[in-house]
Amino acid sequence: MPATSLLFKRLLDKSVQRVKLEAGIDIGIIEDELGFTLGRHGRSYVQYLRKGHLPTEKDLEALTCWLVSRQGLDKQGCEQFLRSAKHSAPKHFTDQLFPSPAPMIKHKPADLSSPYLYGPPITKPYLFFGRERELTRIFNCWQRPYMEHVAIIGPHRSGKSSLLHYLPKITRAPLDQVRPGQKTDWLPRPEEVTWVMVDFCDVRMQQLGYLLRYLQTELGLPVLASYTLADFMEAAVHHTWTRPCLVLIDEVEAALSAPDLPPALWDSMRSLVSYHTNGLLAFAITSRKALHKLSTRRGQTSLFFNMFHAVALNALTESEAMELIHCAGLPFTDEDARWIVEQSACWPCLIQQLCQTYDEALRGNLALHDWREEALQRLTLNRHLLQLRTVSTPQRL
Repeated sequence: MPATSLLFKRLLDKSVQRVKLEAGIDIGIIEDELGFTLGRHGRSYVQYLRKGHLPTEKDLEALTCWLVSRQGLDKQGCEQFLRSAKHSAPKHFTDQLFPSPAPMIKHKPADLSSPYLYGPPITKPYLFFGRERELTRIFNCWQRPYMEHVAIIGPHRSGKSSLLHYLPKITRAPLDQVRPGQKTDWLPRPEEVTWVMVDFCDVRMQQLGYLLRYLQTELGLPVLASYTLADFMEAAVHHTWTRPCLVLIDEVEAALSAPDLPPALWDSMRSLVSYHTNGLLAFAITSRKALHKLSTRRGQTSLFFNMFHAVALNALTESEAMELIHCAGLPFTDEDARWIVEQSACWPCLIQQLCQTYDEALRGNLALHDWREEALQRLTLNRHLLQLRTVSTPQRL
């Protein structure tokens, strides 16, 4: 392969990875979007380019514009990317995409004007509060010479998915994505870590072939002849593992009930991390069930789930709850704040919804004197949330 083609491949792979980290979507979706942008059906042409083949200048410009728009290329990287693919005027085209230099900003404060989110997982680091004890325990498991595995166990709506998204993002978050004083130095060399997110609520991940192809791509394994478990293990066992790889699995119960994912998958993963990866591959999973309940599936026992350190996701501490309540600077009285703590039992999703109701009242969308009554009515309509208030958790100060 010519040197310029090899450089183009490396820069394209790097840019795609940056888009993946920024947007939180998998490589397959990125390739689909790129294929559509380039006027192709499917991702095959993008995969062709990712092998080092050079595009036409028209395709190169469309590809570059898309990567810049999705923050996969900065100005310096853009010109280098164009040169690697032999663009006729790389500097001129780069100047068109970046018409003026960005102002030098040492620290842009995170936007906390609307911090109370109810429903989707928290994916912005500056909107994530608390969990210092849990984070310390998790990252300690990953700083040992032989990385260990973590199971985040908690009831429905306790914040498991938000915590899972937070783990990779906080280690690489720029200053404008964190609050003043928010800890980011959880890992000594975060740039060396490969993060792989697997969400088993995505039905595609419940298909063995798709899952193995996804893992092969994200982990940087050689391309497989076929996507069987035996072929995947053959490639993984003979792969040279040189950097830490952390596979984050959300909603593992959905995987255990998927008919296309055999028990041999989990046993193979245990064998892989135990004997073939030099301690450089580790898993983190989320589950509502205790580990001893996960270890049995369809009457069969999997030793995969016996490897994990269980991290219980309880309610926030009272000080963490107060930080979340007051983060937006809303004029809560001490009585209001104490009432929210009591009604929420310090569970973050309940705090979010109660504070959201108060915020609406301040903006004139509700009668301010009725906000507590309205907030309780909303909690009552979401009865599954009220179950959190009955979960017995130790008081942490």
